[in-house]
Amino acid sequence: MPTIDQLIRSKRRTLRIEIDPEAKLIIRAPHRLSMEYIRRFIVSKRKWIAKKQRLMNERSKIPVPQIEERSEESIFDRVSYYSNLTGLVPDKVRISNAKTRWGSCYKNNISLSKRLTLIPIEVADYIVVHELVHLKIKNHSKEFWQKVGEIYPNYRQAKRWLREYNKVI
Repeated sequence: MPTIDQLIRSKRRTLRIEIDPEAKLIIRAPHRLSMEYIRRFIVSKRKWIAKKQRLMNERSKIPVPQIEERSEESIFDRVSYYSNLTGLVPDKVRISNAKTRWGSCYKNNISLSKRLTLIPIEVADYIVVHELVHLKIKNHSKEFWQKVGEIYPNYRQAKRWLREYNKVI
């Protein structure tokens, strides 16, 4: 059975397995859930856990690219550039301290993580375009990705970069 590195109990209703960037197994569980149930669940997911831990160990060997940090103002500049290019204009743009999301769109507002200042500008541009397209198309349908591709043809490379480096930034 995989070893639990951290067990976090809270008012949550569901059991959650996480593998952190150091390949540690973190379990988030409701207060009243028995350890026996948690152990059985972990055993049932042992192959998935092992695969994710291997992946995280491999990722930790990948050198993080050195990136010159930009100002938060540069994020607003990119939104302005792509808004002018596409006609997709949010009512508000907010810079957040989000650690798990790069951006979000709610109603006609977009929120972007200030972590965008730490990644290559090409990848930040993809995230900006992604959220701007959500102003028009509220899902990740084929139509959505087609529109993203029209505006930002290299979006697949940016998505690949995010998958590779997301946990280390």
